Amino acid sequence: MILTELLESPPTYSNFFKTFIHPLGSRLIRKLSSIRTTKERLALFAPLQKFVARGLADQRDELVELGMYEKDDPENFLANPEEITERIIRALVLNDFDFVS
Repeated sequence: MILTELLESPPTYSNFFKTFIHPLGSRLIRKLSSIRTTKERLALFAPLQKFVARGLADQRDELVELGMYEKDDPENFLANPEEITERIIRALVLNDFDFVS
């Protein structure tokens, strides 16, 4: 297997597990999993941001038909789905929103 080829022998405690496997509650894992900067936290939300922006863009015509969006109104928040989703995500991050908690 790939791991055996990389280690040039079967994985053992001394050549693999000791270095690369840690309990979830260990200090190292807690340190690695704690996201500290706003930039890092915003990066975690990037897939959600893209998904919501794509959804708003795809549903724009439907929202016009329902009368929820005025197509000729450039000030409307749906005029730029990427911008509004960026604002939503930034608000979530700055207010310490966390999916895990």
